[in-house]
Amino acid sequence: MTNEREPQKTITATDLKQNLGVYLDHVMDNNEVVITKNGQKIARLVPYITSLEHYFYLREKALDYAVGGRKVSYEEFMEISEKSDLRMEFINGEIFLLSSPSIRHQRISGKLYILFSQYLQGKSLPWEDRLLEDLGAYCH
Repeated sequence: MTNEREPQKTITATDLKQNLGVYLDHVMDNNEVVITKNGQKIARLVPYITSLEHYFYLREKALDYAVGGRKVSYEEFMEISEKSDLRMEFINGEIFLLSSPSIRHQRISGKLYILFSQYLQGKSLPWEDRLLEDLGAYCH
């Protein structure tokens, strides 16, 4: 298996049926094949990789955009983020990877939620009625 990827190939479902072996070889060389039906993209044939390999591949791909100074369109960002399990955000054409909150951060957030909930329980806040009205919901 090679490490270099070719540009993604886009083929029709009919072409896939007739040349499955050719496209499987293409995928084994670490490439992707997008399959269309009636002109619409319907599936992607990709190399099988473990979750850990997948994580590092996607992280590297996102870092190409984040660190390389390359600007991407919103559509390109959406395509990258749809393929990724990583958390990322799009700012002025650049992709930034977001780290997961630490356990400590999650514990602090949880404790703050409980403290605020206990403190605010039974209290009427000046903006609460307006907020509930805007949301169209009733909370107790």
